[in-house]
Amino acid sequence: MNAKYKPIALYILEKYTDDIMMEAGFKRRCNSLNYSRTIGAAKQKLEMICFSHPPYYAGSLLHIYPYMSVYFPEIHKVAENMIDDVGDITIRRPIKEKPFDSSQWLLMTDEKGEVDAIAENIRIFLIQCIIPLFDDLKTIDDYIDKYEQHDERAYLCGTEAYFYVASAYVINGEYAKGLEVLNKRFVGPAIRKYHAKAFAYFEKKLGELE
Repeated sequence: MNAKYKPIALYILEKYTDDIMMEAGFKRRCNSLNYSRTIGAAKQKLEMICFSHPPYYAGSLLHIYPYMSVYFPEIHKVAENMIDDVGDITIRRPIKEKPFDSSQWLLMTDEKGEVDAIAENIRIFLIQCIIPLFDDLKTIDDYIDKYEQHDERAYLCGTEAYFYVASAYVINGEYAKGLEVLNKRFVGPAIRKYHAKAFAYFEKKLGELE
């Protein structure tokens, strides 16, 4: 984002969203565009990504786009037994929620009336969609529930997500369900061989229970 447009983004946060996010327990550092909180078993972050003059919207000034991040340290600790590159984010993805699709958060000018209108849309989106979603992802059981409900908002894009879900089941002592997650995702012999470390981990755990 071009630095000259950052004051617009900060104005929106300071005037329209800081109060509701802080009421929900989130904090934001001065001049930051990110909110974060630690709650339950999770570390959560809302990133207000800003693109100046985005090429996909000709003539536009600024596009504000929210990304959510959730980190369950205990899940990643277990995942170390399955994959080498564990990372430090359980979920990170852009948030889209009809009818508040954030593609609407597009400024064509820096005129105050237009900025305030977009800011109010963002405020409503946070209240009705984003904060409730974060509230539904406080615990590892919440994370498992989202997977079982096929809620696509609660997944990190990529293969790692399946190992994180499997690890969540391990924490709950549900080893068979954890293995089932991997069996559904990795069905061919070549890919199963590639992830042999994970399958060996479950074979050992299930063998110990016999």
